[in-house]
Amino acid sequence: MRKLTALIVLFLTIGLVCGCGEKKEEAAADKPAEAKPAETQMVKDVICNMDVDPSTATIISEYEGKKYYFCSEQCKEEFEANPVQ
Repeated sequence: MRKLTALIVLFLTIGLVCGCGEKKEEAAADKPAEAKPAETQMVKDVICNMDVDPSTATIISEYEGKKYYFCSEQCKEEFEANPVQ
């Protein structure tokens, strides 16, 4: 039992001396900051004014050469029924 206790104390001491217990924030401070992915510019659904991500939108209508993005088929249908609002 004494040998086990001595080994545990020895390993804990080695860990403290070599800095193995340093915090992640301190370790991260030594590394260069990683570039964050560019955020997508959100657009407004012209019917309900909801934010829509054009990079993932699947409900799209085109009118006079401009693309319009919608949150739902219902908003798209309402727009297409009267696009000059």
